[in-house]
Amino acid sequence: MKLLVSPIRLQPGLSQKAMDRMGSEVEAPRSWPKQHKWRFHQLPCILRRYLVNHERDRERVVRQAQNEAARARQQLAENQKTPEASDGKAREAVRAH
Repeated sequence: MKLLVSPIRLQPGLSQKAMDRMGSEVEAPRSWPKQHKWRFHQLPCILRRYLVNHERDRERVVRQAQNEAARARQQLAENQKTPEASDGKAREAVRAH
């Protein structure tokens, strides 16, 4: 049998209704499909807040990974251009002599 921790224990002095009202201003994460966002508001306040924070952290990590990948692609493109440019200059130098 699982025991659940009451949200009231996590927020001393607040009733479930008060916590739900506080959480009602929290919007569903952007990653949720529109047809399921209404379900987000049916979840308990503490769970909504957890999901919002978790999604924000996940999106931050994804953006960081995308930015790192973009930088790596740019460096690769620059590195691929550099040997061609120096190779061409070397060929011109050999032709000049």
